[in-house]
Amino acid sequence: MCRQVIFLRIFIPCFIIHIHFCQRHQLCARVISEKTDSFAHVQQQLHSQQHRTKMARRRRKKEPRKVSYKLYVRRVLKEVHPGKEISMRALNIMNSFVIDALDRIATEATRMAHYDRRKTVTLRDMEFSCRLCLPDIMAKHANQKAQKTVTKFYAAKVRDRMRRTELRRGEFAMMQMAAM
Repeated sequence: MCRQVIFLRIFIPCFIIHIHFCQRHQLCARVISEKTDSFAHVQQQLHSQQHRTKMARRRRKKEPRKVSYKLYVRRVLKEVHPGKEISMRALNIMNSFVIDALDRIATEATRMAHYDRRKTVTLRDMEFSCRLCLPDIMAKHANQKAQKTVTKFYAAKVRDRMRRTELRRGEFAMMQMAAM
């Protein structure tokens, strides 16, 4: 429930009305007979209910999310054909196609790494698995895009390393100037 909880007890002859307020302005009232139940017992029940709902929320959070590429399919469609739209049925078909293709490529790349007795999938494994799983033209385009992306990544990595060394040199020069 909420972190800030207010409990009130209203005494009426023969009964205690237990009112529970929380931050979200929810109200929970219980009538307790003085003869059978005590306030502590009802409070304990309330806390156990809160614990159960908290555990249920945690269980709900742990459910794996469904992977979907629908958003990206729509983006690519708008880039290629700005005026066109796609139906939900076609979008679901494209989504399942993309998931299946990626699964096949990943499985094949893992198998190739396993054949070479390695635990890490390399760029070479991905290239060959694309060639095996996709048609010729699609595999060619996929490999070209992958090569571009990898070179861009390594170029950014080198630039970042150079910036760090320049900063270190600048700090070293500043320290030498301060020492004089």
